[in-house]
Amino acid sequence: MHQKARYEPNRELFGQGLATALASMFGGMPATGAIARTRVNVRAQAQTRLSAMLHAVVLVAIALLAGQWVAEIPGAAIAGVLLGTSYRILNPQALARALRTTKSQAAVLLLTALATLAIDLIWGIAIGITLYAAFAWQQAAPPSADPPRH
Repeated sequence: MHQKARYEPNRELFGQGLATALASMFGGMPATGAIARTRVNVRAQAQTRLSAMLHAVVLVAIALLAGQWVAEIPGAAIAGVLLGTSYRILNPQALARALRTTKSQAAVLLLTALATLAIDLIWGIAIGITLYAAFAWQQAAPPSADPPRH
């Protein structure tokens, strides 16, 4: 009997990081299309990796055959599509659960989101990682011993 494979987000993130690093060596741009594609595949109950490969082939075909027309799509229209996609990907239960964990985790989530919206993605990630590291370092530090009073 075929056992269903468990979804492993860390493997996907590692693969995205590796692909981004390799792409940057050849002048490519980093992309996170795999996140949206994975969410679509999960919602569509895709069973194999063939769905992601087929999606990639379709995107390459569109880029090669219709790239000049796709380039003419107004940025505002693309932004609208991205907002709609982001809304569909949003999981309100997971967001509420993340905000209820600890105050430091909720602060990291909210400040990272705000920084990403107010500045840009790279700075949002940098700020989020820095905040997370600062909170982790603070929790790991031993409590300070006050000098004894006489």
